[in-house]
Amino acid sequence: MKDAKRLHEEVQCSNFPVYKNRSGPGQWSVRPDASQEPALKSIFSPLVAALVLAVSLPAAAQHLDVKLGTSGGPVSGSKIDVEVYGDLNWYIAQTGGSPVEYGTGTLIVPANFNDTPGGPFATDNPGFQSFAGQFLPNEELRFRAHDRLRYLPSGGTEWVDAAPGGGIRLMGSIPEDIVFDYVYNGTRGAEYLYYEGGTLFAGNGVIGPQEAPIAGASSRGAFHLHLDWYLEGSARAAKGTYLVEMSLFSTAVSGGVPKYLESDRFHVIFRNDVTNEQFGAAMRTLTEAPVAAPVAAVVSGVPEPETWALAAVGLALVGVATRRRHRPRR
Repeated sequence: MKDAKRLHEEVQCSNFPVYKNRSGPGQWSVRPDASQEPALKSIFSPLVAALVLAVSLPAAAQHLDVKLGTSGGPVSGSKIDVEVYGDLNWYIAQTGGSPVEYGTGTLIVPANFNDTPGGPFATDNPGFQSFAGQFLPNEELRFRAHDRLRYLPSGGTEWVDAAPGGGIRLMGSIPEDIVFDYVYNGTRGAEYLYYEGGTLFAGNGVIGPQEAPIAGASSRGAFHLHLDWYLEGSARAAKGTYLVEMSLFSTAVSGGVPKYLESDRFHVIFRNDVTNEQFGAAMRTLTEAPVAAPVAAVVSGVPEPETWALAAVGLALVGVATRRRHRPRR
């Protein structure tokens, strides 16, 4: 599978390949293949590059990726590792470090639905990236969606299932064999539309493809792609923080079995119209040990006079019985 999204349509621009990536419903934007980034940089003069940078900086969102690697390189039995990569200064400012969930060690990756380029309810962060040598050329990487969409209201402390009628939609790629059959043979239309609709994380579970392609490794064994995330329906009006859970795997096989072990699960935590303080508080509900509820002290009551009298009578009767039991026989 090529490093492509949606129709996997390769076009030519200044003699290096780029791919059409959908940036919204009915919209497309051109993103260069990660393996060709050096060629892209050599095309622009320093003056043009500086102009592009100056224009784009004010509207730029933080650039944050889920970085993929392999524990032992691109060999059978290696495990896919994940970590955070990108604007680490922003990341640390948002989270106070490299956060993991208390008690499970699950990695937490922050994201923001209110970043400028995506508009109020869309973002392409986090992206997915791997560097040269971690995978072999054309090996395909996919995401797997897990569990339910969780929600924490602004200022709240208890996570709950997100309300019905909305959720977070991740627009994964369409498997290349389905695209080929649909475009060239006119078959597998239902499967094509199934993946075309994306994966919805909802309060009652995952709707749509539970797994979908992200990208295929380039000739250098690397890739870098930002899929689109959308906040939909009732979730838009609910200010607060959302949490999804996913893992990453490869379709590569070796000896008839999966070549790589699937990654550990990780969280992506999205903020929707909350302050930095509220987002930090939401993060701490996951990273810090829960505060134990205070235990009420048990205070014994003072006996009433009648109780003391009954106790005295009981002790006297016990004494009499004891003396009779030990009286010598004549």
